[in-house]
Amino acid sequence: MQRLLAIDCDARELGYVLATASGERITLESAGTVLLGSGPDDRALTPDEIGKKLQSALAKQKRTGVKVLASVDRNSIELFEIVVPPASDPELPELVLNRLSMESATIADEAIVDFIAQSGGETESRRVTAAALAKTELERVTATCSSAGLTADRLLVRPYETAALFLRQRSVTGGNFLLVNVIGDEVDLIVVDSVRILFFRTVRLPARMGDETAEQRLLDEIRRTLLVAPQSPEIGHVIEAVYWFGSGAEHERLVAQISKEISTKVELLDPYSGFSFGKHWEGQLSGRLVPLLGMLVAETRGAQHAVDFLHPRKAPKPPNRIRQLAIAASLIAVIGGAGGYYVWEGQAKADAEIKKLSESLTSLDALVKKTAEKKKVADAIEEWNSNSVVWLDELRDLSAKFPPGQDLVIQRLAMTPSRGGKANVSFQGLAREPKVVTRMEASLRDSRHEVQTPRVEERVQDKTYSWSFETGVSLTPAKVKIEVPPDEPPAKQDTSSKKDSESADATKSTPAAKRRGTSKNRTDAKKKTTAKQGADKPAATESTSDEAKSDEAKTTESPAAAPQEPTP
Repeated sequence: MQRLLAIDCDARELGYVLATASGERITLESAGTVLLGSGPDDRALTPDEIGKKLQSALAKQKRTGVKVLASVDRNSIELFEIVVPPASDPELPELVLNRLSMESATIADEAIVDFIAQSGGETESRRVTAAALAKTELERVTATCSSAGLTADRLLVRPYETAALFLRQRSVTGGNFLLVNVIGDEVDLIVVDSVRILFFRTVRLPARMGDETAEQRLLDEIRRTLLVAPQSPEIGHVIEAVYWFGSGAEHERLVAQISKEISTKVELLDPYSGFSFGKHWEGQLSGRLVPLLGMLVAETRGAQHAVDFLHPRKAPKPPNRIRQLAIAASLIAVIGGAGGYYVWEGQAKADAEIKKLSESLTSLDALVKKTAEKKKVADAIEEWNSNSVVWLDELRDLSAKFPPGQDLVIQRLAMTPSRGGKANVSFQGLAREPKVVTRMEASLRDSRHEVQTPRVEERVQDKTYSWSFETGVSLTPAKVKIEVPPDEPPAKQDTSSKKDSESADATKSTPAAKRRGTSKNRTDAKKKTTAKQGADKPAATESTSDEAKSDEAKTTESPAAAPQEPTP
């Protein structure tokens, strides 16, 4: 049996739920809320003062061995909606941090980041919702728990845990639903489908519920969410029903009043449904306790919480190879001992083979030394050219192929390298009409550029650029092939001719003979120089030809830049 304590706290109110769990059965032992007020001189309470109030509220409860689940609200975090290139789940943490670093250079040092990624294959771009919590806020929560004599085991996000409670109580299939939970003078509006949260927002009301102004403001916010949420690309469908967390006559009155004002079905949802109660249960119904019940549900099911800032998603650590190396070393020792006899017996044969190979190696050494440097330089140049993207050229080509500014405007553009030597360019913008986006796709698409526009939607608020779009381009770098001219094998000399020549030269010692010898040497040297230049020329010609072809392809839609010569 496991003991759990869920805590939610802000500057105005503190709530807690103490429970025991056996399997997926949860028994609620105690729950309550505490109004915090303000300290001396009308200042906000410090984490130490809040912790003392929590400790006082739990004074009668047994807290030994309890697992503490803390939460933060929407106003304490910063959310980012990003799209990352195709990647597997272990690769996502590093990609998400890199994209967020582009949004804020200090976010990796000043915040804790966790994220939720839509499911997808390794060949598809994935949409990610990233949540960033400032380290100062993390220190505030841990200091509050420490002052109460507790240690936080998890730090969760309140709206996600409210959605977890709904998905446990309602087995829905298909459709989108709006969850409404009033917490003091705030209301959480959460849109979910049958498996996950799609959208959420927290709205501050002018007063607590019961006030006519606050109830009218809440009704207006529900209407606005029902109207705006389906236009989001993540939702895309109308909301089928509204669920209000609460029970009792007051909540029934509000639900009946809202049902008269909107056409969508509104239903009251009892948050305590499905829970058991202990002998000394003295809990009271409050909207602040709803996400705490969701935290208990998600924890007892053993599934990973949507967002947990104390256990954020990280790239997996490399496996420990020490044990594998120890086993391998033992096997090598056993095999070496068993094969020692055969090694000794075959020593003579091995020596003969080594001698033969050494002679062969010596004969090839000269040729290897002669060609090694050229091959090394050529391989390095070819590898560099095959995996590199000249971003300036790509930007030039894109800017030349885009429609004119009166038809289309780019708001955001991101370029990132990808695996397998490819790269990705994604951008968002506004267009005068959908035909402009279609023409842009046709202009950008060629043998090296794959263009996809997953989203084109109409914008009502702007008459000039009334359509927004999001486009991704997958590009393949241009290939440059470098060849090394083969070295000519040394010419074989006829021994008999060489001896006759040496004999003739020995008999000729006149000045004329010496001059003829000197002239012949110069002629031979000139021929060798000409032959070497001819051997080096094909590689340069072929490289220039390939570059010319690449430049010719580029100039189809835009002014061509001067071809870049590969530099060793």
